[in-house]
Amino acid sequence: MEILDFTKLWRIQIFEATILNYWHKLKIYHRASTQRTWQEDEERKIIEESLD
Repeated sequence: MEILDFTKLWRIQIFEATILNYWHKLKIYHRASTQRTWQEDEERKIIEESLD
């Protein structure tokens, strides 16, 4: 019975670690995409100012 509980706990820990890892990658990707759009906005402003 104790061995069964231990494996269940171990599986839960792996599951949590996987979710945390996925969430961390998602945050990094989101930050990179927002940074990219911010840079594009800055470049667009510079181009528009040079056209005026």
